[in-house]
Amino acid sequence: MNEDELRAAFARHEAEAPDVDDLHASINKEVRRRRRRRTTVLSGTLAAVVALAIAVPVYLVGRTHAAAGVPAAGQSTAPVAPGRALNILLLGTDNPSRVDPTQARADTIMIIHVPVDRSRMYLVSIERDIGVEIPGHGKQKINSAFYYGAENGGGRAGGSALMAQVVATLSGIPKFDAVVTVDFRAVKSVTDALGGVEVCLPRPVTVYRGVPGQDGKPPADARTLAAGCLTRNGTDSLDLVRQRFGLPSGAYGRDRSTQRYLIGLSKKVAGLDILTDATKIVSLAHTAGVSVDTGSAGLVDLARELKNVNVDGTVPLALQDGYTDGEGAMEGISAGGRELLAALAAGKIAEFYARHPESGL
Repeated sequence: MNEDELRAAFARHEAEAPDVDDLHASINKEVRRRRRRRTTVLSGTLAAVVALAIAVPVYLVGRTHAAAGVPAAGQSTAPVAPGRALNILLLGTDNPSRVDPTQARADTIMIIHVPVDRSRMYLVSIERDIGVEIPGHGKQKINSAFYYGAENGGGRAGGSALMAQVVATLSGIPKFDAVVTVDFRAVKSVTDALGGVEVCLPRPVTVYRGVPGQDGKPPADARTLAAGCLTRNGTDSLDLVRQRFGLPSGAYGRDRSTQRYLIGLSKKVAGLDILTDATKIVSLAHTAGVSVDTGSAGLVDLARELKNVNVDGTVPLALQDGYTDGEGAMEGISAGGRELLAALAAGKIAEFYARHPESGL
């Protein structure tokens, strides 16, 4: 594909593409690079920020927002500085009401940690029922911070900002380099736009909408996703990341399923070729229900810092894999979970994983 064909591929979708300067600048940059090199493939950078963010290559699309234009506590307020670890907060929301955003809660909470050497990514999941102090609301389940932030006109941006503040306090991370919020429904459209995503399941998973019957059995419309590394379509992927009933450890098991999906997604996006997959890239750019907030830092700067990340070396970690007694209906954090958080804040997560390989998948 020559440079004229590259421009034409994007031009066919110009009417639908986001009207952002970064998109056109990136196309021109890629054309110039094309003159020097005959092939260009998306690197692990784009898999790190894009696939795990369930968006499109960040240097192609600059879709950002900031709550009231002012970065909240827990958000980055300066360009990414080389020589330090990077932390991205990923929130998965499931809203029973498509009309009222304040009904959403963050059912998936994950910190994407990239160490100073940029050698790999660590996915640290935080269970949604852990009890934390939410400013102005006392001690509550951590997932409700999104609900409170979205109240009174705060919307998704307000919910994300308050979640970032609460998770920053819990984790000891001063601020996040980006906060990515994804409505679970976006999983289906992204997966189908990519032609499916390979997800490796260690055992079959029965999926269904709703809750089990009074006898504890799945409803009649339940179906089973087979074990193994198989390409899953959008419907299967969405049902997988939503399913918590019937798993060995409930919502903890759902977090593990989400990690497996994200690993498959990152590898799929890393394989996209900007010169031949323009249609897919533009399609991903229009994914509804995805927002990326970097405060005043730039997505391009963030992507540049992640250009050498190896997605094949991604390590999924859980704060804990089972219930820990807390106050009332809220869960506490195990001693191992507190050790993981301390290692995360200190930039010593590799050492933690070496000591506790069982905390991975």
